Amino acid sequence: MFHQRNGRGENRLIFWDYHVVLLQAGMIHDFNSSLSFSTPIEHYFDYSFALEHQLEPPMIPRFRVLPAADYTTSFLSDRRHMKSESGWQATPPDWPAISDSSSNLKQFCDMSDFEYGDVLTQSELLIKYS
Repeated sequence: MFHQRNGRGENRLIFWDYHVVLLQAGMIHDFNSSLSFSTPIEHYFDYSFALEHQLEPPMIPRFRVLPAADYTTSFLSDRRHMKSESGWQATPPDWPAISDSSSNLKQFCDMSDFEYGDVLTQSELLIKYS
């Protein structure tokens, strides 16, 4: 992804293992973007992602899209993915973890698992939500 606060270089590029944003009324709300917090979906994708045809198939991003209510009742993370035997791999966010002892983050990140929401390519997402 480009234009991320933690990204590097002129385009602030970063490779996330996962990233959560809110899509509401055609606007993307992204706490980590260096674009404006509320950005029109087309503008956000134009500036945040390479075109799919420019990428090798394993590098094409996939998006799990689900209603906010389903996300808040289904997703669990105790931040175990941020820890190693020696401690935190990255500074955790200031807000409390979603769960004290459970995580289904791997399942949410597995784009071959269709239990939660719809898994879409960038072009499919833009067609559906633009």
